[in-house]
Amino acid sequence: IGITTITGPAQIVAGALTASESGEFDVTLIMPNTLTPGTYTTIVSGTNLGELVFANAPKIYPKLTMPSVIEQTIGSVISVTGTGFTANEPVRIKLGSIDLSTITIASDGVLNTKITVPTGFSTAPGKYTLSALGATTPENQSYFANAVELVPQITSTATVKFVGDQISLTGKYFTAGGQITVYCGSYAATINAGNLVTNTGEVLTTFTVPALGQGMYDLRIYDTTSATIATLLQGLKIQPKITSALFANKAVGDNITVAGTGFPSDKQVTV
Repeated sequence: IGITTITGPAQIVAGALTASESGEFDVTLIMPNTLTPGTYTTIVSGTNLGELVFANAPKIYPKLTMPSVIEQTIGSVISVTGTGFTANEPVRIKLGSIDLSTITIASDGVLNTKITVPTGFSTAPGKYTLSALGATTPENQSYFANAVELVPQITSTATVKFVGDQISLTGKYFTAGGQITVYCGSYAATINAGNLVTNTGEVLTTFTVPALGQGMYDLRIYDTTSATIATLLQGLKIQPKITSALFANKAVGDNITVAGTGFPSDKQVTV
């Protein structure tokens, strides 16, 4: 048995090319990469069989490539690529329900463009479908569900603080009216003020620097409403802190007590 489309043979991936004693066969095919979007006829032929024609099968659609970086923020530039589109046809690029741009497909059917995440997503973090929609050919369209996950942003913070200090952290593009949790590294910090998102998706929160070891830490604001996280890599450097030193009215040879917090654990300290 041979299987072909109206434009050329399909590639056999797996399955039998010889019918069973009961007259059945089952094969898996890859359509030729020269096919453009549209509806095709499949023909099955064989010895003493002639040709069996299956009209309107299969329908061929182009293919989008998954973006290399799934997590994006407002203003990010995303590369959009794909193959198998109708040559020279205008195609609309959409993210979710928002039109981003219209481009003309190259003569080889390849889609290759860049899009910028618009501010229209400013209060809607989450996962979105990336779409390429042909202007005239119904089959000249491709979708990639959950191709882009839009995450909120941390916009500013102080970079060096002592253990116990207060630190203010601001962010935007969170879920309006939602609630947040602040993390310093993997530690959930104590929020002193501003644990709710404003109606415009902004955050202004204040928390206490936890008694962690000296070093650089990532800062994260977790949006509990949309289950998305904004991260500021290496956003905070924690310095250890001397909390008390009884120096007053001491004579030569007296003992002095010095206490501190935030020092590396199990390490020798020189005073």
